[in-house]
Amino acid sequence: MFYNKIRYLFLLVFLGIISILYNVHVVGIIFITVVALPFVLFVTLCLIHRLIKAELTSTAHVVTKNEEIPITLTLDNPTFLPIYAIKVYITYNNDFSSKKYQKEYMVAIDGKSRTSITYNFMSEFSGIINISLKKIRCYDPLKLFSLKKRCNEQVKIAVLPNFYDIEEDIVSRKNKSSIESDNYSDTKRGDDPSEVFAIREYREGDRPSQIHWKLSSKQEQLMVKEFSDPLNCSILIFLDFTIQKGRDRLKYMDGLIESALSISYNLLIKKETHYFSWFDSRLGACMRIKISSDKDFYEAAGGILEALPVDENDNTLGNYMAEYGNEQYSQMFLITGEISQAIIEELTIFPSFTKQMLYIEGNKVKSPRREPDIKDQAVEYIKRLDGLEIDLIPINIKTMSKDIQELKLS
Repeated sequence: MFYNKIRYLFLLVFLGIISILYNVHVVGIIFITVVALPFVLFVTLCLIHRLIKAELTSTAHVVTKNEEIPITLTLDNPTFLPIYAIKVYITYNNDFSSKKYQKEYMVAIDGKSRTSITYNFMSEFSGIINISLKKIRCYDPLKLFSLKKRCNEQVKIAVLPNFYDIEEDIVSRKNKSSIESDNYSDTKRGDDPSEVFAIREYREGDRPSQIHWKLSSKQEQLMVKEFSDPLNCSILIFLDFTIQKGRDRLKYMDGLIESALSISYNLLIKKETHYFSWFDSRLGACMRIKISSDKDFYEAAGGILEALPVDENDNTLGNYMAEYGNEQYSQMFLITGEISQAIIEELTIFPSFTKQMLYIEGNKVKSPRREPDIKDQAVEYIKRLDGLEIDLIPINIKTMSKDIQELKLS
């Protein structure tokens, strides 16, 4: 735009010199017109700038990774004057990262018209994507002037992670029967005499202890009680969002979420009721959802997509035990990107018969202070875990789908 002003100034000087040298009536009129033109353009630009409206919408609010996100920009020009140049500034970012990106587009719109343009965005990481239209800039036809108009349009898109099928059975049957449950199946009978599932007529082979004697005397035939099947909710998935400074937050948050939800997804397929928990740094408390249906699963997925990375000093596992310290579990999955002595100490006293720590590992953290290498620390901690009945399973970010699908518990 600066160069346009310079060119226009040269044109004005040139016409001024011509009108002086030749003193022709037509040249004088042209010179006056060129002098007055910027004022006319500026006034019309002010009118358009005041009346033009912009809106940002999206037809998709939930997508998967690497799926196109259609964002529609709608411009409404109620004036009769066309606009040949409008620069649109669209910013976008993932809630898991502090980095913001901006894209600029040039748009034109006729007078007394409304136009819509669709742009496609894409995210290779899960999370909440904020796409905003912060401002537009209107130009006059000669691009001598421009006026900025602030907008407050924003669209939030939830990008779901990938879920992977785990080939091996990840449920430990050991000690599961020793965990008491107050919930019973509505569709399957079992052998828990504390709850009656149904009453039916006696069939050959039924045990005498199952006969309902009072009802049998009323019905004048033998009636048998079928006992209920207890639904154990003794499996816990705890997602630790602690991420060391210097690491790529987007990659690690994506890896943590994919690993945790893949485990929960496979437990749900096998109809294993379980708890899903994480520490919410904004509330300063642990969130916990009981997963027994698809609705519960997607509620948990939506909750962790709105979570934030946790500071290294927050004792997330300790906070969970402080809130739910009286409960006992048959199996516990800890998904974390950090291995520390504090976490190991918490795991040793955690009330679960079996404990699996899924360690999300990636590239080496570069530090000018020559701190110990993350992988070297992991190897040292693995040695310490050998005698603590804690199963440590490394999952690499680069080979995540393969590592999760081939997940095996010792």
